[in-house]
Amino acid sequence: MKSIFVTGIGTEIGKTFVIRQLLHQFNQKEQAWSAIKPIVSGLSDTDMELSDTGLLLKAQGLPFTAANLEKVSPWRFQAPLSPHLAAEKEDKTIPFDKLIEFCRKAKSETGGGLLIEGVGGVMVPINRQYTVLDWIEALHIPCLVVTGTYLGAINHTLLTISALRSRNIAIDAIIVNESIHNAVSMDDTIETIQHFVPRLPCHRFMRQYQSSKAQHTFEFMS
Repeated sequence: MKSIFVTGIGTEIGKTFVIRQLLHQFNQKEQAWSAIKPIVSGLSDTDMELSDTGLLLKAQGLPFTAANLEKVSPWRFQAPLSPHLAAEKEDKTIPFDKLIEFCRKAKSETGGGLLIEGVGGVMVPINRQYTVLDWIEALHIPCLVVTGTYLGAINHTLLTISALRSRNIAIDAIIVNESIHNAVSMDDTIETIQHFVPRLPCHRFMRQYQSSKAQHTFEFMS
């Protein structure tokens, strides 16, 4: 099994939601997949269990412990800002080489497939030198692009794909996650994206689907 980087066209687009659904699907097929989100900002002590990290732990059946927090999200910051700014507010930085090493070690320890959740969009700064795009490129793994159906999502999707292709990063698929306040229909969003990138598989995720009702298969993940 391989590693997949799950990136998005921006923040709050549904990356964690999609990963949780995929983990549920893989568990039903008895496929060994795990997930990490190495960097997380906007994490307060009062709602950690409801954070992206907490939700990923729950999706993997892992208890909410300090050790498991480190295992899934070693770089955690309180300020809801870009990682480089959130880290600097705590007089910290995110060493790029250690980030890459952490992801590779996580893969070697899983014994199965690994989903790596990014932070925000592909041009989000990790520190003053590197972005999420550099992170994906350094790992030499394919990615999934999570987008939405809000007005502007098509533009953001095509820009994201262009940035990934500029680094020759393989894109396994685009996942269109229905936006809460959507101004564009799911069908119109998918049709337009596929018109401009016809060779990329494009899958739909509807927010009203509960885990027990996930109806989507992702054979490219096998």
